[in-house]
Amino acid sequence: MAQLYITDMYASVKTRVMELKGFRRITIEPGQTHTVTFTLTPYDLSLLNVDMDRVVEPGDFKIMVGGMSPDFTAKDRIKDSLGYHESRGVTGTLRYDIPAAARYEFTITDISHNLTDGSDIVTVNVTNSGNLTDTGQLTMYVDGTRTGDTRHYELNPGQSKAITFTVPSPEGIGSPWKSLNFISRHSSIFHNR
Repeated sequence: MAQLYITDMYASVKTRVMELKGFRRITIEPGQTHTVTFTLTPYDLSLLNVDMDRVVEPGDFKIMVGGMSPDFTAKDRIKDSLGYHESRGVTGTLRYDIPAAARYEFTITDISHNLTDGSDIVTVNVTNSGNLTDTGQLTMYVDGTRTGDTRHYELNPGQSKAITFTVPSPEGIGSPWKSLNFISRHSSIFHNR
């Protein structure tokens, strides 16, 4: 079995000493060779920063491929001692200089009235204009009160998704909602009637 491990050498937050990012089951007879290919994406190099945002921080990543876990010495600067010794695997360093993060933009694209039950249907378009796949959530507040379920999404860079919310009919006739607020982790959009 070939196993791929990576280590983020100098992250702004504490990270795992090493992470398994892939493996391939292979059978090799004595004296044979076999080429194994792994693909690392920016998401594979990402971490959750101090603000709990998924980002890729530019820097050095140790890449290790072998038939077992890499060797290390449990002491200060443990990441420096990680690697394969003798013929157990290969160790190298990848310098990644492109910062990456998701950047979500929100737009209310439609508000329509449902004549059947008196509710309003609101469509919010979410677009990831960043350069990293990530997840997020959007919550609706009607006149300052949280209403309905929180909607979760995961978008690749450049991808958009329409999310619909139902604003329930008002309790009494003539008392429609006055404001809508849609809140995500770092931004919000507001709509007055």
